[in-house]
Amino acid sequence: MAWAKEALTLDLSVGATASSNPFLEPGGGHAAVGVQAGAGANYRIETERTTVNLGATGQSSTWFDGRGTDLAGSASADLQHRVSDRAAVQLLGHYSYSRSSGYQYLFAPGFGPALPPGMPGGSGGPSDTGTTPPIITVPAPIGAGAGLPPDATVIGRRISQHAFGGGINVELRTSARSTLSLAADANEYRYSDPLLSNYRMFSQAAAYSHRLTEATTVQARMSVAEVDYHSGEHDVILTPMLGVSRKLGSNFDLAVYGGASIVRSRRPDGTRIHSDTIALSAQLCGHYARRDFCISGQRQALPSALGGVRPSTNVQATYTDRLNRMDTLSLNLAFDRRGRDSQNIFNSETMANGTVRYDHRFGDRLAVFASAGYTRLWESSVPSRSEVRGTVGIAFRLGDRG
Repeated sequence: MAWAKEALTLDLSVGATASSNPFLEPGGGHAAVGVQAGAGANYRIETERTTVNLGATGQSSTWFDGRGTDLAGSASADLQHRVSDRAAVQLLGHYSYSRSSGYQYLFAPGFGPALPPGMPGGSGGPSDTGTTPPIITVPAPIGAGAGLPPDATVIGRRISQHAFGGGINVELRTSARSTLSLAADANEYRYSDPLLSNYRMFSQAAAYSHRLTEATTVQARMSVAEVDYHSGEHDVILTPMLGVSRKLGSNFDLAVYGGASIVRSRRPDGTRIHSDTIALSAQLCGHYARRDFCISGQRQALPSALGGVRPSTNVQATYTDRLNRMDTLSLNLAFDRRGRDSQNIFNSETMANGTVRYDHRFGDRLAVFASAGYTRLWESSVPSRSEVRGTVGIAFRLGDRG
């Protein structure tokens, strides 16, 4: 018999924020205090074969010294449908807007102060996303559906950014041990800074996975991304990779991929440039009764807001400790380095960030939280910039409890 389950949640938060340099200005900037507010809504409907998730978030930081307000908002849609026991399809769409110096770009969902990780269905921790497990399990192409990872080249610039796009993923089970996955997406990125370059990106990918044993799976995949800049530059990124994922005992999962990013660029004047770099991806995750952690790293060629494709190295580490039923401690570390662009015009840039957060719940609907973070930005031939930020606040959930 047909069945359906629906859930609608709305999370609200407000807190006080202090920052040593809220806009990551050179020379240390000016310290400021302010108020930060956030809201997140999620609607989920689940049937025997289909799952739909609709989400929206908004966040603002207003500084009392009158220097302005940072804004960020997003909307997303995710439809997953199991056509049969051997086939599944996923449709994705997203839109995001931000007006800030880039602070919002640093955080994966759950590490901003909007939603508490201890509350059921909240988006505050690596293993507490408030969504059902995805049908599609094979990695999608660069930027599929959710967009690209944070771009270090825009951090420290007080700009407006729009990003929108969508994608489709198809998974076909070709045998009891093998799976073929196909994916395609289109994304567009727009910036208010005339020094930055708007661009569109179209990606396609195919991946074939074969399970050797209950614990080991091997995979071969190929992705092709075309990037069209408004400046007239056109880049093509080909990324073939081979990898293996393995379950290490009952608590650890390891995945390692290796390959190359092959870049073919055509400048506005017609000049053609070829460049290659190693492509690597690795992730180690551990899961315990009350603790979770993940360490991941990627190296590949990615487009940048400054124009041209750059080699990108990104490392992240997350740790969540559910101290007891009411208290949660989480830690996030991130490192992002973007090398020189394909035109060899702009310098390399490096960003490092660390955030620690503590949450205490009062039942299923009310929580208080405190977080502290440090960010540092380096750019060749330019003095480094840094910020220390702290926030304390309260969060409340309306609707379903998750």
